Parts: sequence; C-alpha cells; structure tokens
Amino acid sequence: MFTLQSDGNLILYKTNFPQDTANFAYWSTNTDIGFQVIFNQSGLIYLTSKNGTILSTISPTPVSIEDFYQRVTLDYNGVLRHSVYPRSSSSAGRWSMAWSTSTFIPLNICLSIVERIGGSACGFNSLCSVIDPNDVLKGCKQDFVPQSCDAGESSLDAFDFQDFQKTNMPNLDYEHFQGVTEDWCRQSCLEDCFCAVAVFNIGQCFKKGLPFSNGMVDPSITGKALVKIRKDNSTLKDGSANSKKKDDSTLIIVGSMLLSSLGILNFILPLITYVVVSRIYSRKAEVVHPYQVMPDVNLRNFKYIPLAHSSPGKHKRREIKERKNREKRRRLSSSKVLKANAEA
Repeated sequence: MFTLQSDGNLILYKTNFPQDTANFAYWSTNTDIGFQVIFNQSGLIYLTSKNGTILSTISPTPVSIEDFYQRVTLDYNGVLRHSVYPRSSSSAGRWSMAWSTSTFIPLNICLSIVERIGGSACGFNSLCSVIDPNDVLKGCKQDFVPQSCDAGESSLDAFDFQDFQKTNMPNLDYEHFQGVTEDWCRQSCLEDCFCAVAVFNIGQCFKKGLPFSNGMVDPSITGKALVKIRKDNSTLKDGSANSKKKDDSTLIIVGSMLLSSLGILNFILPLITYVVVSRIYSRKAEVVHPYQVMPDVNLRNFKYIPLAHSSPGKHKRREIKERKNREKRRRLSSSKVLKANAEA
C-alpha cells in the first residue's frame, strides 16, 4: 500500500492479504510536512510541501513523455516501480522496445520487509517443491519426511544439514543461545525434532521451526543458515514405513465399518421379513373364495338379515303386508265380539 498519511509522511505498507489493512511499514520518506506526490511531464516523481518545496525525490531520472510511455506500479511483492516504453525505435536509445524499469523502491525488498508475523516478500523459504509451478506464490512443500518426535525412534543418523552462506531468517526464533560454536549449534538442532533450521552468526545460535519466514540472502549478511534435510539413503525407507502405517490404519477403519454394517443388517433383516410375511397373510385373509357348488362363479351365501339390509324395498313391502294382516285380524276379532253381544 502506497499512501501519504495525514501527518505528512509518505509510506509503503505491507497489507495482511486478503484484508486491505496496513500491517507493517517497510519504507517511508520520514517527513512530517508532506502535502502532495507529483508525477510530472519530465517523468520525475517527488513529494512536495504546501509551498511547493521538494521534500523527497522518488524517481530522480528524467524521462521525456514525448519519447516514452510511462507508468508507475506497485508490484505484488511491494516494490514501487517506474517503468518506461519507447514510443518508437528511433527514440529508444539505450532502452529496449519493451517495458523497462527506470527506478524502483526499496532497493532490496527482501531486506526491507522483516516482521514477526508472516513471511517476507521473498516468501516462506525452504528446501521444497513448488505446489503449483504456474503460481509460485502458493508456496511449496518439503521433499522429505520430517524428523519424528515419537519416543523410542532414533533418527539422528537419517538427517544432515545443508549450509546457506550469507543467509538469514530474522525473528520467529523459539530458542537462542550465545557463546556457542557452529558444531554445538548443529548438534543441538539435530537432537531437537522441532528444529528445522538453525541460523549461526558470530557465536550465536537461533533455532527455528516450520514454516521458515523472512528468508533473505545478501552480501551484507554475516551469518549462515543450517537447514536440516533427510539423507537420500533413508528417505525411501521412512516413506514406505509411513505409507504402511497409513494402509494399516485404512484397513482397520474399513473393517470396523463393515462389521458395524453387518450388525445393523442382522437387526433390520428379521424385522423386514416379519413385516412382509404379516402383510402377505393379511391379504390372503381378505380374499373372497369362489362358491364351490357353482364353479367359475364368484358367489357368496347370505343370511336373511344381510339381505334385508341390502334390499330395503322388499323388506318394506313385507312390513306393509304384515301390518294389513294384523289390521284384518283385529277387525275380524272385533266383529265377532259385537255379534256375540247382540245374541246375548
């Protein structure tokens, strides 16, 4: 992030990606009266105060806009770059017919960004293989099996160190020793399963774990980095052993799952069988069997009451007839009584 703060200081900040917030200042003009950043017609970039005084020159090399296309970019690694492109081959001069860097800040980005959290602009450095060759910024992974911390496993003979001169990885040390020799520093890191690299510098030993951060190589650095690596003759053996352990674990998990599935099936199958058989018998009970006296005719025997209920018209006529008979008997009985009284 390239910003002119309210206090007049022009600063380059590292942001905590993917958040767009300032995290660490790695370059500044150290001014307190800065007012405006100017990119003029001559290709100069500078910071001025309110009265127009030049406080700091960012790109001091003048390049004519009549002869060159120009642009200023903030690269992905935090470098502010002033680039030029010749408008024609006749005006190119010492420049090639392509975008070329005129000036940039800071001069050494790897030495400029050093903080306790995260990696430097040069990434997390280690002996590794790039995860995605098309995008090295995604990082990398180790080419060997790391040292085991399991009790009883002696693997000191399986590791050695690769020396990197003029190399440092500032900050993120978990142990620091003073007044020691380089051999003592090597042995201490070798016996420590958490130690992935030891930086030795003038009697001081700095032990670090993974991932490596702020890795930098520069002629001004006086120390060296001792990176722990696995010897070639033991890589395949340990890798095969780990692979066998993984295979055994997989077989145990799969076997447990199969046994659990069989136990569940032993409970479910009898239940399903009972339900199916019960439904079959219940359906058989509801089937109407054909009357045996008249083959091929599906008839049933009915009693009087079901028929009476099923034929309400006939039943009603029968009731009317019976009621008429009762009325007739009543009149006949009445006439006999009257006749007997008359004779008396």
